[in-house]
Amino acid sequence: MGLYNKQTTFTVIGGILLMYSLCLGLCGFFLYRFWILTFDPAVFLLLGILLCPMMIFPILSRKSHAFGRFLLRCRFSETGILCRGLGWNSFTLRWEDICLYGIDGYRKHGSNSMGILFLSTDPDEHYDPKHYADINTHRIVFEVRDELWDKLGTYMPNDMKKHLMSCATSKRNCFYIINCKRKHEFPYPSV
Repeated sequence: MGLYNKQTTFTVIGGILLMYSLCLGLCGFFLYRFWILTFDPAVFLLLGILLCPMMIFPILSRKSHAFGRFLLRCRFSETGILCRGLGWNSFTLRWEDICLYGIDGYRKHGSNSMGILFLSTDPDEHYDPKHYADINTHRIVFEVRDELWDKLGTYMPNDMKKHLMSCATSKRNCFYIINCKRKHEFPYPSV
């Protein structure tokens, strides 16, 4: 199961691919028009304006996983959430290790905002509304949607499911902190 619905995934990935294809197409046109047909040194300025954002975007989006989050897939089981995807090492968030969970994103960007469900196994993490959509090997987020509750609700602990379902049906933001201690000193090996 993906973190976001198919429409959101295809819109973002399609938009990024369209941006790259338009930039490369314009670069090819400028090279042909202003370097091959008529030599104009200003073509290098035009190429710099187009190529710099194409090189800077992957560097800046690496930390937030702006592209990789749409390629991450998760599978739910009795033990936890197994995540793997292109550009990601496999990692598992065990149900008993979840220390912080909640829903955020409602009413943030107008009436059409979507809720983001977050689950974290990091015992040192504190709720920060500026970073509610961050993803790493100790933290996962999902877009709140009906198909998510069908799959996630079968294995999620009952108290967690009850808290999150009440917030999702009333479309309000919430977060819960569970006082948990790590049972192991070392992180779990990836499965």
